[in-house]
Amino acid sequence: MDKISNIVNSQKGGGQAGGGGGGASGGQSDFLNKGLNDAEKKVGGQYYDEKKMEGTNKKVTDKVKDKFQNVTGHKLPGTH
Repeated sequence: MDKISNIVNSQKGGGQAGGGGGGASGGQSDFLNKGLNDAEKKVGGQYYDEKKMEGTNKKVTDKVKDKFQNVTGHKLPGTH
């Protein structure tokens, strides 16, 4: 069973030490937040400021997650 746990943890990024998935409590963004930031960087280029848009992006991704959960009854994969 330990082998399976190690494989799963390595796939997820290893928790705190590996810097894997966090969420709001870990200070790291989840996959949806990262995807939105990457898309905005491609569109905004050098003028995009990730720190400035952090609050707005959090609100947007939270709304998307809530809507997904309301429609499907499941949490969005890759988020906490």
